[in-house]
Amino acid sequence: MSAGLARDVETYLHAEVMVVFARARLKLRPMLVAAERKVGKDATTADALECAVEETLGFLGKKVTPLVSLVESEERLCSRLDFGAGPVRPAIQESVVSNMGAAFSPVILDVFHQKVRGCAIVGSVVGA
Repeated sequence: MSAGLARDVETYLHAEVMVVFARARLKLRPMLVAAERKVGKDATTADALECAVEETLGFLGKKVTPLVSLVESEERLCSRLDFGAGPVRPAIQESVVSNMGAAFSPVILDVFHQKVRGCAIVGSVVGA
């Protein structure tokens, strides 16, 4: 696989799969609704971030992991494609910052620390 083709694959996965998922699903309001269903009316933005982590893990498991497994099974592909740094992490990071940024307001310190922990989990999942 040429370097140009590898770049094209990463660009396509980023634009057509990850960005579409992240912009549609990683939004504060729907994640708060999901958190309220999970923990009740006292759900916080920290709970919403945890729901975003679960949503991201579920999506990656269904849509991205099979592709990564295919690439990892081929030595010549494995050295040329980097799904974490290329298409996956930037899309999730951009969406969390732009669509869920209010979740990081440090108004209540305990809640803020929970949020940062949730963000660290998302970062570790996508290789940040």
